[in-house]
Amino acid sequence: VYQEIWFDHDLGMNADGKDDTTMIVVDFLSERAFNDDPYPVEQVIVHTANPVGAANITRALNNYGYRNIRVDAAEFFTA
Repeated sequence: VYQEIWFDHDLGMNADGKDDTTMIVVDFLSERAFNDDPYPVEQVIVHTANPVGAANITRALNNYGYRNIRVDAAEFFTA
């Protein structure tokens, strides 16, 4: 069992010029839970500064019972 997974939404661009996001991993976690085999993680921390991306991640995780919290990256990683 993993204690935490940390997600940032906007990761930049793929080599093909498309936006790179963590949603492919969120979709993987959701599919596992949908198939009654949730990924063994105690908590997911969403630390993106993108409010829409954060809402998409947390909504998907909540739908499938993953415990998650949202922190604002701008506040979390500054002194």
